Amino acid sequence: MSKILEIKNLKKTYGKLEVLKWINLEVEEGDFFALLGHNGAGKSTTIGIMTSLVNKDSGTVKIGWIDIDKDFSAAKKFIGVVPQEFNFDIFAKVYDICMFQAGYYGVPKKLAAERVEFYLKKLELWDKKDSKARELSGGMKRRLMIARALIHEPKILILDEPTAALGVKESGMVLDLITRVRDRGLSVILISHNMPHVFQLADRVHIQRLGRR
Repeated sequence: MSKILEIKNLKKTYGKLEVLKWINLEVEEGDFFALLGHNGAGKSTTIGIMTSLVNKDSGTVKIGWIDIDKDFSAAKKFIGVVPQEFNFDIFAKVYDICMFQAGYYGVPKKLAAERVEFYLKKLELWDKKDSKARELSGGMKRRLMIARALIHEPKILILDEPTAALGVKESGMVLDLITRVRDRGLSVILISHNMPHVFQLADRVHIQRLGRR
């Protein structure tokens, strides 16, 4: 297998605070990779740099074969992100949320409509396609986040605490969906404090402490 993500000597400081200290990690194609660490360990900063939300001080990040400093617009197409907090328009319809995301990544309208139908059906949300997001349960909203992240068919799916604030039944459903994604051959990066979930799903576990790994 080839590398889908390669991070070398990543460093980030805020004033005198070193958030990341020479982080190095690699993720292979089809890998299920868990990134663990307590609050303040730099997990979110690492993901923020990968997704261009945070500027790094030094180091390199390659997604696929693309250095994000040279062509992030191309590199971002490899990534689908499911953040911990819901960040869609709660007054928008489920179908429209997914179609807008497809348009953002330049997916042609006809192909986008086919993918939206496919993923909403896979995630058991098709019957809610005309519902506004605010009308969904917590588990449905989490599934919508996953559908939206997959709509441009990325190579890496990043999941930040995917079962946060969910009940036992809804957590089980989301974990089942993650397993299905894994079976499709995507690389998955899971950020979680839930150790049973991590060891149930992950091929490799990496622990980040105080900005180091």
